[in-house]
Amino acid sequence: MADQIFQLEVKLSELTAENQALRDRIAHLEAELNRNSDNSSRPPSADPVKPRQSRADRRAAARAAGRRQGKQPGAPGANLARRTPDETIAHAPVCCGGCGGDLAGAPVVATSCRQVLEIPEIRVRVTDHVVERRRCGCGQETTGQFPPEARAPVCWGPEVRALAIYLMDRQHLPLERTAELLGELLDAPVSTGWLCSVQQEAAGKLEGFITNLKDRLSTEPVVHADETGTRVSSRRRST
Repeated sequence: MADQIFQLEVKLSELTAENQALRDRIAHLEAELNRNSDNSSRPPSADPVKPRQSRADRRAAARAAGRRQGKQPGAPGANLARRTPDETIAHAPVCCGGCGGDLAGAPVVATSCRQVLEIPEIRVRVTDHVVERRRCGCGQETTGQFPPEARAPVCWGPEVRALAIYLMDRQHLPLERTAELLGELLDAPVSTGWLCSVQQEAAGKLEGFITNLKDRLSTEPVVHADETGTRVSSRRRST
């Protein structure tokens, strides 16, 4: 009987210790879940995304806060401002809305205007650079020089190259999507290999600037490095 009591006491002690370990583990996990950029060193980008409120909930919250819908008093307006037009098109009525008479020679008594902001049709502009070879009166023949952008019999110009770099390195578009955008919107079908070569060329031209920037940052007392991460292949990577 004494042995059974002793075994039960040992088992109770083990269970108590295990229970306490589980409690500590739960407390640790709850603390990790509650960590955010306000109470820890985690960057704001690592904060969990809150579920979007429904329209009804947003309206109810606005009513509870005493705010009416739409633009709030004192808030700056966000409407489009008029610009200097590139083209003006008049739309005249053809016939009278009352008697049906012809209005071709009728006087204009009033006008109203609406402005449409539109992007012009985007298409590749092709330029042939023709180098001439001319013979001088002395008999010497001299050949002109191609401009720097004409680096091959047929090649993409500096604007296309700059746009590709902007899309990849500023807008963070993948190679395939950048090639798709250039091909569909600009009629500039490029390969992913060409995009890689353009990116490497741009990086090489920035080598002196990057070296100078690193040297100057190394002498600063505070660098203000951004800890915000980005996603690469569905995984978060630090920048």
